[in-house]
Order: sequence, then structure tokens, then C-alpha cells
Amino acid sequence: MDGIEEQEEEERRYGEAGRDRSRRRLDSVLESPVRLVGSCRTPVTLLESDPVREAVRLMARREVGAVLVVSTDGRLRGIFTERDLLARVVDPGLEPGATRLGDVMTPNPLRLRPRDRIGYAFVGMGRRFRHLPLVDDGDRPYGMVSTRDLLDFVVDCLRDQLGNLPPAPAGAPAEVEGG
Repeated sequence: MDGIEEQEEEERRYGEAGRDRSRRRLDSVLESPVRLVGSCRTPVTLLESDPVREAVRLMARREVGAVLVVSTDGRLRGIFTERDLLARVVDPGLEPGATRLGDVMTPNPLRLRPRDRIGYAFVGMGRRFRHLPLVDDGDRPYGMVSTRDLLDFVVDCLRDQLGNLPPAPAGAPAEVEGG
């Protein structure tokens, strides 16, 4: 049975009522506040004057793909990501120890507050952002949410529906990519 036949079988089996139930559940997840994403971790923060080398060292040690760049009073000024490292430091041949984060960060990133909906985070991720800072009302970072965090949260919320899916398509990889 190919993918189209499987979809048709699902529609026959569950009908409109099943689709409506799934849509309501997904709507509920997207309307939830972003603070419920359990994996929102304490962000790694550095100052604009800190060298890129320090950011890279912390990103590797903490196994994160981005650091938040803050002013001396702790307010969010920018974000420095793996993409920034490649495009703004490595490609132009800059020296990581001599380059300040403030010179190569992405300034004024899209940010979310605790009460913002998870749906807003997906909109931000749709703009090609992989990490979104979470800030308090004083614009001070308290967390960061990644694409992976959001995906894990949605999968967990929709576990029942996902558990009822037919077996994986024949072309699905048997092993984790890169593993």
C-alpha cells in the first residue's frame, strides 16, 4: 500500500470526526503558552564585548546551537548562532579570539515572552530561525526555545494521535541520520 492509499484508508477509518478531533487538539497545543515547553533551558549569555572564541567554547561545552548576547544591564541585544559562526566569522576568515560577539551577532532577534503562544514560536521558526530567546517584561533572557524543543513538545502532546498512525513508509530510514 503506498502513501496515498494509506491516507485514503485513514480517512475511511476515522472520517471527519477523527480529523476534527485532531485539529482541535493541535489548535489547543498551538494556543498554549510557550512557558509550557518543558525543555526551555536556561540560556547561555555573553556580553557584546566577549570574543567569539568564548561563545564557541560555551556552545560546545553546553551542547547548544546559540548563545544570547546581552548588554551590561542584562537586556537582550542579539543572538549568536552556529550559522553566524560559519557565515560571519569562518567564511570571511575572521579570528575568533579577536572578534567581538557584538560585531557578528544577529541583532535584535525575534523574542517571546512567557505568555506568548506556542503558535507564535512556530511562526518565528518558519522565518528560518532555529532558536528563539524567551525574555521577561524587562527584556532580560530567562530561556531559549529551539526547533527541537517545540517538535518534542508537540509530539508529546499529540502522542495518542501519533501512536495510531500506520507503520512507517517503506522509504523511511532505519537508522538515525549521522548516528
